Amino acid sequence: MGSRLSLLLKKVKKYIKSTNFECQQCGECCSIYTICVTHKDVFRIVKTYRLDPYDFLDCMIPDKSVEKSFKDVPRFLGEEGEKWVLCLKNNKKNDGCYFNNSGPCSIYPVRPFICRSFPFLWEHNNLGYKFTLNKEARNFCMGLGVEENKFDFEVVAKDMIKSEREDDEYAKLVEEWNQLVEKKEIKSPSLKKFIDYFMKKMEDGKNDL
Repeated sequence: MGSRLSLLLKKVKKYIKSTNFECQQCGECCSIYTICVTHKDVFRIVKTYRLDPYDFLDCMIPDKSVEKSFKDVPRFLGEEGEKWVLCLKNNKKNDGCYFNNSGPCSIYPVRPFICRSFPFLWEHNNLGYKFTLNKEARNFCMGLGVEENKFDFEVVAKDMIKSEREDDEYAKLVEEWNQLVEKKEIKSPSLKKFIDYFMKKMEDGKNDL
């Protein structure tokens, strides 16, 4: 595992886009994008800050205009067979992320993995993995173009490798939930019941966070 990771990190470093970046925690990206989360993203937040997941979690059905952006996000079955995406609630101040009110992220040390690579995209190609700049970020990200780069590509690459593993685990969890709903073993499926379902699994299991 160690040698594979070392080789992968060398490839990542080789194919990095060398755009200087330092997060200013301005909240712009947090107000533009829907923050999708996994069970482990949620568990880290709950355990670190002693928060109630019902307070900060929400679900949504992606609009057809942005459906492509959510194509790889697992959908859990809800009421009347609706397929929901698990995400963070919006705050009441600027309709952005629940944890950001036009300022510093209040859970920055354990922010969801999807947030950690921004403004870069973690992508696969025939040579392995690489970071590429999210072109949309050029329009609003205040951290791009700083004099000295503070974005640690190697550290974030490790996070992204872990994120892919957690994404697979979450996809399996969602599939288990959906099967239980389809078999009517879970009646009146709701966001609250789904949260209860995965939080119990996290509490009962031995989890590497």
